[in-house]
Amino acid sequence: MTPKNYYLSFLFVIGTFTLMAQTTLINYGSSWSYFDNQAEPALQGSLDWNDITYDASSWSAGSAHLGYGDGDEVTTINPNTYTVYVRHSFNISDPGNFDSLNLNLTYDDGAIVYLNGVEVWRINMPAGSVNYNTFTPATSPDNAQASQVIANSLVAGTNVVAVEVHQRSSGSSDISFDFELEGYAPGQVNVSRGPYLQKGTPNSMVVRWRTVTPTETVIDYGTSLGNLSQNYTDLTLKTEHEVELTGLSPETVYYYQISNATTVLIAEAGDIYFKTHPNAGASQPYRFWVLGDAGTANSDQRAVRDAYYNYIGSDQTDGILFLGDNAYNSGTDSEYEAAVFDVYDQKLKNTIAWSTLGNHDGYSADSGSQTGPYYDIFTFPTNAESGGTASGTEAYYSFDYGNIHFIVLESYETNRSVGGAMYNWALNDIQNTTQDWIVAFWHHPPYTKGSHNSDTESQLIDMRQNFLPMLESNGVDLVLAGHSHSYERSYFLNGHYGLSGTFDSATHTVGTTGDGDGKTNGNGAYVKSPDGNDGAVYITAGSSGKISGGSLNHPAMYASLNTLGSCILEVDGSSMNLKFIDNNGAIADYFTIQKGCSTVGQSCDDGDSCTVNDVYDNDCNCAGTPEPDADGDGICDAEDICPGSDDTIDTDGDGTPDGCDDCPNSATGDSDGDGVCDDLDICPGSDDAIDTDGDGTPDGCDACPNSATGDSDGDGVCDDLDICAGSDDTIDTDGDGTPDGCDACPNSATGDSDGDGVCDDSDVCPGGDDTIDTDGDGIPDFCDTSSCIADSTSFDSSTLTVGGSQTDSASDNVLPSEAQDVSFTVSGMDHRISGKKGNRYIEEVTITYVDGSGNNQTYGVFGSDNNNVAVSIAGLVQSVTVSLTDGYDGNTNQILTVNLSQIDFCVETITCTDTDGDGVCDENDAEINSPCPGTVDANGVSIDTDGDGVCDDLDICPGSNDAVDTDNDSVPDGCDQCEGFDDSIDSDSDGIPDGCDNPVTCDPAAQGGTTLTHSGAGSNEVTYTINGQDVSFTISGLDQRTNGKPANRYVEQVSVSYTDGDNNTVNLGPYTGTNGGSVVVVLPGGLFVKTVTVGLSDGYDGNSSTQMSVNISDIDYCVENAAPAMPVAAKDSSLGDIKVYPNPVSKSLNINLSGFDTVDASVMLYNITGRIIVHQKLKGSYNQIDVANLSDGLYLLLVKDQSGIILSIKRIVIKH
Repeated sequence: MTPKNYYLSFLFVIGTFTLMAQTTLINYGSSWSYFDNQAEPALQGSLDWNDITYDASSWSAGSAHLGYGDGDEVTTINPNTYTVYVRHSFNISDPGNFDSLNLNLTYDDGAIVYLNGVEVWRINMPAGSVNYNTFTPATSPDNAQASQVIANSLVAGTNVVAVEVHQRSSGSSDISFDFELEGYAPGQVNVSRGPYLQKGTPNSMVVRWRTVTPTETVIDYGTSLGNLSQNYTDLTLKTEHEVELTGLSPETVYYYQISNATTVLIAEAGDIYFKTHPNAGASQPYRFWVLGDAGTANSDQRAVRDAYYNYIGSDQTDGILFLGDNAYNSGTDSEYEAAVFDVYDQKLKNTIAWSTLGNHDGYSADSGSQTGPYYDIFTFPTNAESGGTASGTEAYYSFDYGNIHFIVLESYETNRSVGGAMYNWALNDIQNTTQDWIVAFWHHPPYTKGSHNSDTESQLIDMRQNFLPMLESNGVDLVLAGHSHSYERSYFLNGHYGLSGTFDSATHTVGTTGDGDGKTNGNGAYVKSPDGNDGAVYITAGSSGKISGGSLNHPAMYASLNTLGSCILEVDGSSMNLKFIDNNGAIADYFTIQKGCSTVGQSCDDGDSCTVNDVYDNDCNCAGTPEPDADGDGICDAEDICPGSDDTIDTDGDGTPDGCDDCPNSATGDSDGDGVCDDLDICPGSDDAIDTDGDGTPDGCDACPNSATGDSDGDGVCDDLDICAGSDDTIDTDGDGTPDGCDACPNSATGDSDGDGVCDDSDVCPGGDDTIDTDGDGIPDFCDTSSCIADSTSFDSSTLTVGGSQTDSASDNVLPSEAQDVSFTVSGMDHRISGKKGNRYIEEVTITYVDGSGNNQTYGVFGSDNNNVAVSIAGLVQSVTVSLTDGYDGNTNQILTVNLSQIDFCVETITCTDTDGDGVCDENDAEINSPCPGTVDANGVSIDTDGDGVCDDLDICPGSNDAVDTDNDSVPDGCDQCEGFDDSIDSDSDGIPDGCDNPVTCDPAAQGGTTLTHSGAGSNEVTYTINGQDVSFTISGLDQRTNGKPANRYVEQVSVSYTDGDNNTVNLGPYTGTNGGSVVVVLPGGLFVKTVTVGLSDGYDGNSSTQMSVNISDIDYCVENAAPAMPVAAKDSSLGDIKVYPNPVSKSLNINLSGFDTVDASVMLYNITGRIIVHQKLKGSYNQIDVANLSDGLYLLLVKDQSGIILSIKRIVIKH
């Protein structure tokens, strides 16, 4: 495929949104400023917190999802706040690019949305003004979602979306917020809802959809894809489109597509179809999906949906039955969008949805007038179009599907009394249906002990007492309801219309299986005569979106589950099956109703070998006459395995009853024939009686059958065969046949071959005695070939002097690390006590040193009439210390002095030839003439990290091949700033080679000056918007003085400030009359300046009553004119996607080139003025750019290949 070329302006890519049919202006997960300080943000003058120019820089900031309490937050906010306030700003270059805006909101519990300070939407919030302490009228579902389309009210430049999210109460456990804003282009038509199917019949179908903007209604349809030969067109412009297609064939699949007069809006596809109803009375397999109280718009609802989708796969669903409370909390249009159309769109476009009104739907709808979102959204038959009897209202109605008749009642606000309009219609309807099966559904269940109680709530009691007698007496088979957020399923009932305490299973269940589980593989299906009025099963299925517990102990219920799920209703001929599938996809309950039994008295096999004459009874059960069972074990004598014993007791499950089993606890008996049952066998498979060493373990299971102590050292070698008892025989490191535990030299196969007491593997001097080291240099004499070069140093003090109780000491001036054989002299030790005997000398000298091993040693303590002490210390010496003290009584009144000579020592060296001076002797040097002797490896070879043949010290471009210089500019490609061009040519000296420079010209511009006046306190300012550079102007009239004051007491004081391209504010001045009557202001050349502000104030005492005045000349500057648009080639679609993250970024920007591993790529980062800030070669799949030292702001990142084709362009925000 040939890549398409796209052309774009550099600054346009950075600063504006590109116009598309649908443009996302704010993404989910964007960064928001938020205020969660448990109060409403303070006014800033007249500015409220949601105004465009309100300064929210002191607010916190973080990425959505914002909130707490749910565990899915990206940014966690203050959990004690009742209301959180959030703001997000974005730029629009031309608001005319958009016709309307689509708002998508995640919230909990309510919210008000503002655009540029004006309220555009509120959800689950009371009317009127609100404040921080305003709570929502109802609790929303967790992470509730809603959408709203509004008119375009964007402005050119900065726009601000502000949202306040409120709690339900002070004790609310969580709060949530995320937001997405989309813009629709003028003339664009978007289907914002649907398509979805309504009011089907064998010969017609209603298709509905909604568009964002008014447009024509066009639908093409046909029985095969690619051949939609039939058409319906209505050129009236509208947003709500409803089409009834007629003249269709029964039980036929039609594919369709949605259009307007010019454009296909929803193209034909394999899952865009509808199937007409079968003819009334037709009998074949049918399936309906039953959803009660589903409308939470949360993950629980979606899990229930996905479980059914996985179960059904590609099989047909003939209809969806909504049991009410389809959209919490109030059944509004936006709540229906989030809880119905956004969740079930995959099925609604090809499956008819039928519904009854729930109380939450009724909060915003009125059944009497059939108005409100519920009645606006659904289209139900009122004139028997879909079968049954005409009701004249969409509040209650009926329809046929094959051999099933559905009756839909309204239990919330319609009259539920006997003799009322709904009652009389239902009676007439049910008495006139001829279908095999009758299913009724409404919202409020007649039996429940879940989150609602059918003993105490009026709607539930009315429906049970008033409607159930009529329905049961006329043959209803199944009743479905919701309201209570659980799953409850009754026995097969008839005649129970009182409170739960009056239920009597013997009286109120029907047939021999009516009090059972209804399962064909359990107690048996519920059986009902084809034309009898003998009972029904009642389902409370209100857990498709939430569960709320309850006692769940209604005695009429066989199953009561506090479990999320939905119901699957399947009818096939004379069998009706219902399954409850939970949110994990498991079938948690099921039952069957069998309509009629035409085989009474017919022979059958009941599966019991102990019965004869098996026939079907009146309940369709196969039963026979039992045979004798003498031992009473339930197994007839003819089939008895162990006569006289209970055949049902078989502890080991081997098929032999315990009474006849020699080994009743072992299914394998005595498999090794040693007379011991396997469950008691010590050594299965061997003879337990044979134990040679008498250790209690039979030989067959004894690892050491000839050793009573086994393998005591655990080395895998039995003690009787052990080579090295007490150690592991298998460990022989040197492989000399002697295990390490008994080997004096375990790591040396040759032991100590030179007999010096040191194993060969540790030998310092093989062949010689390691213990003989005359010079103490750590090298045994036998291998010592070194010489010791003489050297000397001095003590840090050559004279030690003390008096009184003092001590003086001196240390060497840092001996070399290899110093040895140290010698020096201490002299002058001849001071006597005055008047005392001649041998009473006073000086006492202590000599200590640190040996080559770092140990402190005392050489000796000296004090006598010997004038000199010659000190000689053999071996390695790290340091020497000499101390002088009074050796007579420790506190002389005389001055004592001794002298220290220089220190003589030698340093041992090993002489070798090192031609290249790299520190590796030639005999060991693999590269005798190293080109980079300063950086070599252990073998003396110069290190070449990047492998380009040039060692590191001489490398022109570390990390790349110096030999590759495609553009011959003496800069290797790996460090080339401008590939394909000479890096040394930079005509404008801007640091960017001409070949990559985006030449910019600066067109002269000017703004007219003004006269700035002021009196009194404070100041008066004027601000000029520049967005250019090379700014200069003059301020004159700065010479006004205070009346009667000395000449230098000027009044006018002028300040000047400007904002640069990085939004930094720089202050100049102040300027007064001391600067002269005028001042020329020239801002630094080439500096991008956004605004310039000039202020005038009283520079004398700050509150002059004098009218001050200065003149500001024209503001001269120039405006950069960007170079022509540069071509950008799209990347080959066979390559992967380049990921750049995080964004915004503060420290390191990651670039993932997965899929581009074979591409030689580089990256360039441009600032807002088009200047290259970073140019870097990319290596491998993962790379990083350090941006820690770059200024906050918007940047453009380009990734291109070696041919200059740009692979990716990203807008990057740097924010520290």
